[in-house]
Amino acid sequence: ADHPYFNSMESFEPAEVLLKQCEPLVPTPLEKTKYVFVHTVDEMKDMINHIENQQELAIDCEGHTYHSYEGITCLLQISFRTNDFIVDTLVLRRELHSLIDVSTNRKIVK
Repeated sequence: ADHPYFNSMESFEPAEVLLKQCEPLVPTPLEKTKYVFVHTVDEMKDMINHIENQQELAIDCEGHTYHSYEGITCLLQISFRTNDFIVDTLVLRRELHSLIDVSTNRKIVK
């Protein structure tokens, strides 16, 4: 029970809609997908407001381990069916904590 989200994970019950099989959706072509490069606090707040109104998202991290045993996250990609956000985590490293609420929101499938 040392994990900060142990109780939350143990009590998790997925919504019925998430357990139903569905047809895969064809991704939007890359040239029609909008993206925002997030490198300011205001852009990050706008991105979080957008995330809060979504039902699903995909997250990918890019990093490096040169001269570091633990590694450094350099870029965070947050994608939706119609748009993407590319977060400069080096510039916004002191603001990444503000993603806790949306990343732990049970109503958003990751």
